[in-house]
Amino acid sequence: MALVYQQDINEHTKIAVWLIDEPASYFLNRVSPLKKISHPLKNIQHLAALNLLLELHPDFPFQQIQLSDSGKPFLKDSAYFFSIAHAGNYAAVITSKTQTVGIDIESNHNKANLVANKFLSENEQEMIRDFSDELLVNNTMAWTIKEALYKLDGRGGLRFKEQIIINEISNQNKSIISKCELRLDTILSMEVHSIKINELFLSWVVN
Repeated sequence: MALVYQQDINEHTKIAVWLIDEPASYFLNRVSPLKKISHPLKNIQHLAALNLLLELHPDFPFQQIQLSDSGKPFLKDSAYFFSIAHAGNYAAVITSKTQTVGIDIESNHNKANLVANKFLSENEQEMIRDFSDELLVNNTMAWTIKEALYKLDGRGGLRFKEQIIINEISNQNKSIISKCELRLDTILSMEVHSIKINELFLSWVVN
């Protein structure tokens, strides 16, 4: 496994991305799967993400991870808040001892363009077109932004187009900052960070 990105967001929060190049047996020597996954790629992605939690925190109690009704992994005692994501041969995690978090990672593929009308409002699509000329890249980034917020909330069933809103996107230093809203019982303002890593887009949010 090769580390391709790592950052300490703050004193209690870490993020990391790894390139998977080991067989499943390598990870099974360190972790046990949370659920049975028959698809080989999805299975190794799952194992790699669990292993990455141990890489960041050798004391991480992954045996105590539970799955919510929506499928979100969590620790009941909140020793760590965490979120995991994977795409192709990459796994990503974000952990925090004090704050809820969400993460997503995606490779550029045409699906983001094909389904843009389903997860982006007309205003969001216009804003994204104005952000840069690379529409596929922009739409992929927008998907990761909304997916990271979806994972942060964790309850499942949110409507991306109506309840997860991107209001503003801007370049700041080496990352992209998006001002967003989660429209639930109340409106929650969130700031999502995004970066490009090789052929991937990575987005994360810390509440």
